[in-house]
Amino acid sequence: MMTPQVSAASATAPPRDAAPRPAGETGDSPQRPAQRMHAAALAYDLTREAAALRRERSWERGDRNAKTLVQEPGLRVVLVALRPGARLDDHESHAQVTVQVLAGRLRVRLADRTVEGVPDRLISIEAGVAHALEALEESTFLLTIAGTRTGPTPRATRARRAAEAGRAAEARSGQTWEDDGGRG
Repeated sequence: MMTPQVSAASATAPPRDAAPRPAGETGDSPQRPAQRMHAAALAYDLTREAAALRRERSWERGDRNAKTLVQEPGLRVVLVALRPGARLDDHESHAQVTVQVLAGRLRVRLADRTVEGVPDRLISIEAGVAHALEALEESTFLLTIAGTRTGPTPRATRARRAAEAGRAAEARSGQTWEDDGGRG
């Protein structure tokens, strides 16, 4: 499996069982060993990385697979492979995101329009904007998440407030009867 090309000094990682992990290092899993995701410079062969994703068990058993290539405070870059028809349901991000299609075709649905993702097209989505994604054919893309905003997204906040208002209304409507002390 292809790993990032880094200098020998920055490629040295602690033993797999060391805890906690240093910043910039992924966790170890049966599917993929731990790797460094921080250095003065990282270089990836995206064609080889995408091919490696398609050899992993997640791809064999499901409709998608992904690998985080870069993870820093305020920046994450993820290589994603999707089978035709695979969907990322309606959601919103705390941060600005971009989708750069490397191969295949995607449909990105926003509240006010649909954008087709094709190779060499970059789609940028503002933080807090609801969107959904569907693979129209087998596709590979880079997902970049940039920003450090935390807390609930505006949509999650609206949903929480609506749920709280609904519970409050139920509580108020349930309090219209008088307690007769079980004598009724």
